[in-house]
Amino acid sequence: MNNGDKKTKGKFVYVLIQVLGVFLLILGVLGILLPILPGWPLIFFGLLILGADVAFRDRIINIFPERFRPVIRHHADKIYAKKHK
Repeated sequence: MNNGDKKTKGKFVYVLIQVLGVFLLILGVLGILLPILPGWPLIFFGLLILGADVAFRDRIINIFPERFRPVIRHHADKIYAKKHK
């Protein structure tokens, strides 16, 4: 695999992650309106995926109880690391 293929694959993965984040946000909004879907968790994970490298990520994480924050932050950092390889 040459350098151009790696860059193309990296861009494809980045776009795929962005699409997944937007899809989760849309499902989350629908979940708020429909009682079948869990709205807030879907919105949270959508924002976590989209905003892994944005400052408001920490504000979103701080909404959760203290004992869950390290786990959520760890997974958000893993997502961020994969996005910026």
